[in-house]
Amino acid sequence: MDNVIKISVVATFILVIIITNVIFIRLFYSSFFSERIHLAPIHVVRGGSPDPKLDETLARMVAVRLADIENTFKIFQADTRGNNELIESESGIYLLYPTKSVKLSIGIFDPGEIKIDVAGVDVGGIISRLERIFINEKILNFDVSIDGSEAFIVGNMDALGPDAKPHWARLKETSLGAIADNIASTIVQRSWGKERKEIREMTMNDFQVILQSMQKMMELNRKSNIFGTSQKIEYIGILKELIPITEKFKTWTELNYFAMMVARGAGRREAEYDLYTRIDLQRIPPHEKNDIESRLVALKEYHNNLISKDKKIYTEYADYANDKLAILFRNRLEPPTIKLISKEIRNTYWDGTAINIPPGLGGVPDAIYRESSWRYIQSKWNFKFLGQAGAIANSYADVLTVFLKQTTPTHTDSDEDWEIGNGFVAWMFGRPDGIENDRRPLRSLKTPNKSFFGDGGAAGKTPNIRDIPKGSEASWDIYDLAGIGNLAFYEISSSIGIENAIFLWVDTLGKLSPDTDYKRFSEAIKRAAELKYGRSSKSYESVSKGWAVVGL
Repeated sequence: MDNVIKISVVATFILVIIITNVIFIRLFYSSFFSERIHLAPIHVVRGGSPDPKLDETLARMVAVRLADIENTFKIFQADTRGNNELIESESGIYLLYPTKSVKLSIGIFDPGEIKIDVAGVDVGGIISRLERIFINEKILNFDVSIDGSEAFIVGNMDALGPDAKPHWARLKETSLGAIADNIASTIVQRSWGKERKEIREMTMNDFQVILQSMQKMMELNRKSNIFGTSQKIEYIGILKELIPITEKFKTWTELNYFAMMVARGAGRREAEYDLYTRIDLQRIPPHEKNDIESRLVALKEYHNNLISKDKKIYTEYADYANDKLAILFRNRLEPPTIKLISKEIRNTYWDGTAINIPPGLGGVPDAIYRESSWRYIQSKWNFKFLGQAGAIANSYADVLTVFLKQTTPTHTDSDEDWEIGNGFVAWMFGRPDGIENDRRPLRSLKTPNKSFFGDGGAAGKTPNIRDIPKGSEASWDIYDLAGIGNLAFYEISSSIGIENAIFLWVDTLGKLSPDTDYKRFSEAIKRAAELKYGRSSKSYESVSKGWAVVGL
């Protein structure tokens, strides 16, 4: 009996040693050779108090979301290739087009409750502590604080590599789903960012837009395959979200290739062509490269036809403006040269010899009208493009544009009569269909503070002389200050008519000195009104009241 007991004890001891060694070897391997990353239970604090019931639940939600993201990319890759094969490189990167994805191997860290007691020693506890020590450098730790309607997330990302930055996020939504999505997206972005600098540098919002766009693409592809119906409107919606991101990453072939496929589904051939020009064909798989090259033939023909059409439209606008201005100024200049520039240049300008304008602005005749006016302004006034004189010159270009716009043979009264460049703002920021759907004006004479200029700025936001800034005029925004002259012109035109008002402005133009300021300019306009109508006339009174509106 004693021998049986001894044998049982020895056997148990040997078994424990074997189990311990197996666990030790597994830990050693996990620590030095395995790429598996562990996600610790997420510490959740709600309203200032810990909520341990959510710790593991939230961590498991993140793990499931991670698996969902990876699965989305795998399926998307198979769908876009037209087969179920995934080509994998030696570095463990899926050769995914339009983007690359790094295989994620992330599990919930749980050392477990191993109950092994040998000679009074809790071996299970030792094993748990050893496990934490060995894989500590491969554990992702996150803390979440839910306070009212906001959630704050902080995380240590060292497990993803020495260059991984800590994570900090402030969410306006406190649902576990939103929190899990943010953490999962962050882990994916940081993981894939090790291989692609573009992913590493983009904002979380942009990265989530790409993830969501691919999810939507998968759903649209399935609908098309099942129902055989066009999903054009849905593709247009995806394209609108992707275009601003492609503008930030113009050399990222895979992203532009993805957006190009979306543009094709949306039927936006010009956008498809633009995205094609950014693609490095050497990074595209051979069978897809052949498809793109054959498609390019049709795209180039379409693009060239558009260019030809745009130039024809621009020339018609310029000829109309030149004819009208020649009569107004009683001096005919040669029609301006139209020079088409790259669509990447989101601007139009007169360079002294030609109107430089990109394609795609056929729906904004104001762009040509305004640049055409500079030639006539300069023919009568040698102004300084600085300070108040520069603002007055800009205002002249604006009032002439509005005059040309309101006196076209096909003109009908509309809310846009006193606005310039409706649709230009949307075009300037590369929004598809923006000219038709986003009619915000570049400038407005009636309400200068409604105007838009630059990234978030408002041209003409200073419609009163008392708001002229102090200090050096070199720092003044002459586009903003043009609002003073624009508002005065609108007020005067509303009383005496735009054709009478424009006569006063043109008659005064040749009498201005290079550094004329608004005070002298308003006085010159009043003198012209006095000569034309008489000082006691209602028209002169209307001119004076118009300038009084802007403090003059």
